[in-house]
Amino acid sequence: MAAFQAARIVIPDRWFFLAVVNAYTWWVYLPAYPVAMGAWAFRRWALAAVAVTVAAVHAGWVLPEYTAGTSLPAGAGEAPRLRVMSANLFIDNADFGAIAREVVAEQPDVLVVQEFTPRALEAFEREGILRGWPYHVGDPGRGPYGTAIYSRFPIVAGGTWSAGGVPMTRATIDVNGRDVRIYNIHPVSPSNAHQFGHWNDSYRGIIEALRTEDTRSLIVAGDYNATHFHRWYQRVRDFGLESAHAACERGNAATWPNGLRKAPPIRIDHVLAAPAFACLEVREGRGEGSDHKPVIVDYAVMPPK
Repeated sequence: MAAFQAARIVIPDRWFFLAVVNAYTWWVYLPAYPVAMGAWAFRRWALAAVAVTVAAVHAGWVLPEYTAGTSLPAGAGEAPRLRVMSANLFIDNADFGAIAREVVAEQPDVLVVQEFTPRALEAFEREGILRGWPYHVGDPGRGPYGTAIYSRFPIVAGGTWSAGGVPMTRATIDVNGRDVRIYNIHPVSPSNAHQFGHWNDSYRGIIEALRTEDTRSLIVAGDYNATHFHRWYQRVRDFGLESAHAACERGNAATWPNGLRKAPPIRIDHVLAAPAFACLEVREGRGEGSDHKPVIVDYAVMPPK
């Protein structure tokens, strides 16, 4: 465990297996706590020292999302509201209508969807998504990389773009006279050593695109295929963006695998936003039929900083 922690500090996500370990940071280091107590009880001082160190480093990585939330700025209570919903629809979903109905029930102002297929579009049409959210950019796809943004507010610019060969969507939305820039990202999943290289390529494309943006009115949402312990997530965050889950101290929230796979639950769906968007609440939806839970965030829209 100490070796894995050292690798994360020195060569974060350098190789596929390190990225897997980092994905499960919350879980991987839990044995250090009982080992530390047992070593202390049996006077195994060297083992106790290492185990306590591992546990302390782990706590330092995990606890901030439970305790280091952002206080609401003055005036947030009276500021305009913006609800953002991000949903990976799952290409093998047997009933896209269930998620479409969940969208209607949640009434987001902006909806970003990943794994958007022709069948999903048909369900959206049946359930009234196109009527309720008349502004949209993006296209359904036959594979897992169909992508779209739907909005109640006018979309004044945007469309599909490519990040390392992977289609994603972005848009500028006129929210009551204020331009809000939305990125809907879905990098390749690092599910094996081959995909790991494409994961890096797609993130390089995302970072290159974000460098061109005025980040003061930026929201980056989607299926990151990364937890907040991965370096690429941190690279996105380094643009001055803050996680809604961190701001609202929801460190224990998980979005995948939503009961469809045998894996410890982790959060790979995120909404990161500029400080001008003050998180009032973040929660996870049901995501029926999908291996992801949607993320729904309520923001108070403050003046740009």
